[in-house]
Amino acid sequence: MGALNRGVGESWVQARQEKVISSRQVAEIITTDDDRRCLVCEPLDGVQVPIDDFSSHPSFHSSCRCTIGIVDKR
Repeated sequence: MGALNRGVGESWVQARQEKVISSRQVAEIITTDDDRRCLVCEPLDGVQVPIDDFSSHPSFHSSCRCTIGIVDKR
């Protein structure tokens, strides 16, 4: 999932530069809400991060099942 999330994030950075994604949209962290969710990811659920600076996106750990999605900024 980490490699997938990094690839998606990089494509979003390019889409933002090409004005395909609006400036009011951000990436939101989505955790897997079940009994296997780890203590590292649990507090990140719903956290919004800028799309423009992919380095600000969290690094998902090994065997992580969390992902990111595009939403309108709160």
